[in-house]
Amino acid sequence: MKRKDLCIISATVCGIVLFLIIGLGRILCPLQKVLSQGEIDGMTDLNNPIVSMFGAYYQIRDIVKDHVDNQAFLSQAAMKQTVLGHDVSAMFYKTTVWSNYCKLPQPAGFDNVVRNIPKEGFKVWFPHQGNDGSTNKPIDYVQSVSYMRKGMVARDASWIQSFLSSDPINNRLIVAYGTSFNKFLGSNIGKIVDQLGASGVDATSFMEQVRKLEGHQKWSDYVGCMNGLFLTGVVDHRLDKQCLISNYIMLSASSILVLIIGLKFLTALQCTRRSNPENHDRFVLVQSVLMSSYLDTRKVLFVIADGMIVGSGNDKPTPKIVLDVLGWEGEEPEALLVQSLGDGMKQLNMAKVYSGYYAIQSKRMPYIVVSKVGTQGKRDSQLLIMKFLNRVHLDLEMNPMELELVRHFRYGLQIDPSWFEYILWIDADTEIYRDSINRLVACMIRDSRVVGVVWRNASGNEMESWVTMIQVYEYFISHHLSKQFESVFGSVTCLPGCFSMFRIRSSNKTAYLISNDVIQDRYLTTLMMKHFPGHKLAFSPDAKCKTQAPASWNVFVSQPCGCCLLSMRVVVFIDLFSTLAQPSALVYFGYLIYSSISDESHGAPLFSLIMIAAIYGVQLVIFMLKGEFQHLGWMVLYLLAIPIYSFYLPIYSFWHFDDFSWGNTRIVVDESGARVYEYAEENFDPSMIPLKKVRKQRNKVSPSNV
Repeated sequence: MKRKDLCIISATVCGIVLFLIIGLGRILCPLQKVLSQGEIDGMTDLNNPIVSMFGAYYQIRDIVKDHVDNQAFLSQAAMKQTVLGHDVSAMFYKTTVWSNYCKLPQPAGFDNVVRNIPKEGFKVWFPHQGNDGSTNKPIDYVQSVSYMRKGMVARDASWIQSFLSSDPINNRLIVAYGTSFNKFLGSNIGKIVDQLGASGVDATSFMEQVRKLEGHQKWSDYVGCMNGLFLTGVVDHRLDKQCLISNYIMLSASSILVLIIGLKFLTALQCTRRSNPENHDRFVLVQSVLMSSYLDTRKVLFVIADGMIVGSGNDKPTPKIVLDVLGWEGEEPEALLVQSLGDGMKQLNMAKVYSGYYAIQSKRMPYIVVSKVGTQGKRDSQLLIMKFLNRVHLDLEMNPMELELVRHFRYGLQIDPSWFEYILWIDADTEIYRDSINRLVACMIRDSRVVGVVWRNASGNEMESWVTMIQVYEYFISHHLSKQFESVFGSVTCLPGCFSMFRIRSSNKTAYLISNDVIQDRYLTTLMMKHFPGHKLAFSPDAKCKTQAPASWNVFVSQPCGCCLLSMRVVVFIDLFSTLAQPSALVYFGYLIYSSISDESHGAPLFSLIMIAAIYGVQLVIFMLKGEFQHLGWMVLYLLAIPIYSFYLPIYSFWHFDDFSWGNTRIVVDESGARVYEYAEENFDPSMIPLKKVRKQRNKVSPSNV
C-alpha cells in the first residue's frame, strides 16, 4: 500500500463519518436560523439583547448602547423589563412607508399594530415616526435596523392555537408557504381568511389557486404585501421527525465519545489495595537500569551500545561513555562476528563484549556490555539478546559473539544465562523508581498467566520546551488511563519496548519471549497474544518510571509513525478504524463549537459540548483520589494541543507511514564528526558467520582475561 492510498482511505473514512454525523443531519433538516417567541422571552441579558419584530428577531446592542448606556432614555431595569425579549413590532409603523413593503393600495386609516402593545409597554413605548431632515421623507426605522437581524421567529402549532384563542373575534391567521400571516388584503385572500383564518391550518394550496385565478403578478403582489406588512413568523420545523433524527445523530456521536472516555476514566479509578513488594529472588535480566531495591545478586545490567558513534551533544562514542560510567578497566576485547537486521551486507556486523561489576553507594551489581561496531538501531539490539537467550534455552548453535557472551556469563560473572526468568526492556534515557522491579516481578509471581507487564511511564523533562509540555498529559492518558482501561478486559494491546518486562520462560522451562514463534520485535505484543492465548499481558500502575520525552518538534512528529504502523496491522479493527477517522474528530469538535456559538437556541450542539466537557471534568476526581494535582495544569496544555494530536499527527503519520527512519530519534556522528549513513548493495551469505554449539566450545574457553 502506498502512502497516497492510505491518505485516500483515511480521507474517505473521515468523509463518511462526518457525513453521517453532520452532513446527513443537514440534508434531513436544513439549518434554520430561528428562535421561538418563548426562547426570545428569556433573552433579557444586556450583553446579548434580543427582541422580535415583524416575524424576525434582532440583536440590538447598538440600540441598548444609545438608549441605556448613555442614559438617554431608559434605565437598565426598564429596558430589561419592558423591551428585551418582547415583540416590539408595535413600536414601528410600516404604514408611513407603505410603498416600501406593499404594492397594493393603502386603505385609509389602516393600522395593524397599536393594539399589540403589551401593558408594560404603554408607559415607555412610543411609535417611531418622523421625517428625514435632509429629504423630508418618512424614516423607515425597520430598514435602518436590518443589519441587526439575526433570524426568523419560529411559530409552532401550540403558538398558533394560543394566538387564535387569545382573541377569537379579531385574530385571524393563515399559514402559507411555510410562513404565518395575521392580516390580509384582497377579496380572494379575504375568503381564505374567513374560511381558514380561525383554524390556523396550512393554506398553501388555496394561495396557489389565487395564483391561477388572478395571475402570477397579482399573486406576487399579494404575497409581497403579506410578507412586508403582516409577517409574524415562519413554521417551526425543529421538532419534525427528520430534525429530531439529526439531533439524535449528533447526540449519539457525542454519547459514544463520552462513553469511551468515561469507561477509561472509571477503570483508572480502580482503588485496589496497593501491593507491598517483596524482595523476590528470581533472576532478572535488564538492559538499562539505575539503582533499585531489587537484590543486586539476582539481576544483571545488560547494556547494548548501538555502534561506535558519537551521540548528538557528546564528545566521545557511546560505548566509551558507558564503560567509563561502569568503571570498566582492562584490555580491549576482540570484535566478533554477529548477524544483525538489515539488507544485504548490512547484516554482517561485529561486536565487542565487556563484563564486570558496577559498584556505587555500597551496591554491587554484575553487568554485561555489548558494543556493536555497526549501527543497526534499537530493534536490532533487542533481537540480539532475544536470539541469544533463545539459543541458550534450546541449546542451538551460536555465532562467535554469542559464544563470547556465554563465556563472560559463566566464567566472568559466575552466572548461567539459562537461569533467568524475566527480562526488563528499558531505554537508556528512562529512570525507574526504586521499587518498580519488585512490583513487576510480584505481578508475574502472583499470576503465572502473565507473560508480559508494562509499567506506568511519565515524562521526566516536562519543562524542557513547549513540545515536552504538551506531552505530559498525553503520557498520562496513553501510559496510564488507556493501559488501565485495556487491562480490565484481560490484556493490554501494546507493551512498548522501552519500559516493559517479559517472562523469558516458565519454571518448567516453557519458552515464552524466547519462543521460536515470537522472536520478532516489531509485532512482539501481537505475537505473544497470538501464540499464548491462555496467557495475558498486564499493566502495573504501582511500578513507575520516567522517560525523556522528545524535546524538538521534528523528533516529536516522527514518533507517531511507528504507532501508526502498529495500528495499521496489529491492533484490533476498532483501533484501526478510530485511527483512520481520528482527523474527523477535530472537525466534529469545531462544528460543535461553531454551532453552539451561532445557534441562539443553544440546543443539541451545546448539550453535546457540555457532555464532553463534563466527562473531561471527571478527571478532577481522579486527580484528587490519586493525589496527582499537577496534572490539572498539564491537562489544560494538552487540550490546547488537541489539534496537533487529533489532526496534524495522524495526517503526518499517514503520509510518512512507509518512512522507517521514525525510530532514529538520536542524531549520530562518527568520531570524525560526520553523520553516519550506511548503504547495502552486496548480497549477504549467512555462512560467513560460523556457528557452534556451546558444548563443543566449552573445552576451548577458559576464565582467563575475563
